[in-house]
Amino acid sequence: MNYHELCGDSRKNQSLMLDAIANAYYGISSQGTVKQRRDFVTGHMRLGRWCWRLAGTVGVGVSLTFGDKLMTLMVNHKFTNAQIDALVTYVSNTHPGTVRLLHRLESIAKPLILGELPMDLIEEIQNNRSSILGECELSHAITDDETALVSQLRERPWTVIDSNFLAIKKIAEFLRGL
Repeated sequence: MNYHELCGDSRKNQSLMLDAIANAYYGISSQGTVKQRRDFVTGHMRLGRWCWRLAGTVGVGVSLTFGDKLMTLMVNHKFTNAQIDALVTYVSNTHPGTVRLLHRLESIAKPLILGELPMDLIEEIQNNRSSILGECELSHAITDDETALVSQLRERPWTVIDSNFLAIKKIAEFLRGL
């Protein structure tokens, strides 16, 4: 549910919508103040936006590999949208092999996000030479990452990645595939 579209531009409408979501989740007579329940909902919305920003730039596979630890770090350090853009710009420029693997993991991550177990999951993650996480792919990713790190000494400045724009594209792509 996109509460921004449902609410329109009015801050009052956004508050009412957040209250409705919190009440539906907790129940109207639940413990905690309205503000606490609303903060809980907005906190989860923020985490969801961050997840899509990461997925749109470095790949949906990031949720399988670094999801909990990365989100905990981002929350504990009170990440801003500009810091997320800086993080994905850094990772994309210094670890292109890893980013490629994270994008390839999308074929596994997407069904898991939807609560399904892909039939070829075991085949895809087995440590054989031709699988997504096989010896050849991992070796190629490491080589690409090392090359990118070395080349940073002589490259021009990076262009900051707009993770919000890419997140919107990734969400649309994801939903089209349902």
